[in-house]
Amino acid sequence: MKIIFSFLLTASVLLTSKAQSEPKILYVGDSIAVETSDTVAWWSHNYIGATTTRAMFGGLTSCMQNLGSEKDAYYKKYYADAVKATQQITTAANEAGIPRPKIMWVLRGPTIGSDQAKRINSQYLEIAAANGDLTSDAGAEVSAAAYPDADYEKTRYEFTNFVPCSAFETSVGYCTDIDKGLTRIHRDGDGTHYCLGKMSGFSCSIPSPGILRYGMRIAQDIQAALKP
Repeated sequence: MKIIFSFLLTASVLLTSKAQSEPKILYVGDSIAVETSDTVAWWSHNYIGATTTRAMFGGLTSCMQNLGSEKDAYYKKYYADAVKATQQITTAANEAGIPRPKIMWVLRGPTIGSDQAKRINSQYLEIAAANGDLTSDAGAEVSAAAYPDADYEKTRYEFTNFVPCSAFETSVGYCTDIDKGLTRIHRDGDGTHYCLGKMSGFSCSIPSPGILRYGMRIAQDIQAALKP
C-alpha cells in the first residue's frame, strides 16, 4: 500500500494508492482547510474516485501566541512542529508495519504586508527536500503569479485581491468581475481567508474563486502524485 500524507499550513491529507479500488483521503487542517475541504474532496473524487474523511481544527492562531519576544520564535515553532509531525508520521508508519508515508506540503498564498508565507513555505520546502517528500504550490493560484506572463519569482508572494478569470471560472459563474475579466480572491479586510461570504460547516455561502483555485490545485497534485 502506498500512502501520501499532505500538510496544508497545519493541515494534512492521507491518501491510499490509486491502485486501491477506492482511494481514501484523511484531510486534517485549520480554517483554510475547512474552507477548501469540500473542493478538495469533490475534485479528488472526480479525478480518482477518492473518498475523504475530514478532521478540522479552527482557531489555531492562539497556539502561536505567548512565544516570547524573540524575533524568529514564530518561525522556529513552525519549523519544529513540522519536523515533529514528520517524525510522528514515520514512527506511526513503523508501528503500523507500513512503508513510511510521503508528505505533500501545501504552500501558502501570499501574506499581506509581510514575508510570513514566504518564510514558512521555505521551511516546508526544506523539510520536504530533506525527507524525499512533495509540495503542492496551491498558494501560487491565489497570488499575482496567476496573471498571464507574470514573472513567477517576482510575483509568487505578491498579494492581490483579484486575478484574471480563467475560462473555467467564467464557464461556471466564478468570474466575479466579468466586465473587467477579473475574479475576487479575498473579501476586503480579510487577506487570509478565501470564502467571500459566510462559512456554514464546510461550505461557503457564495461562490468563492479562491476556494476553487486553492482546492483544485491540491486535488490536481493529489491526482498527479497517485498516478501509476
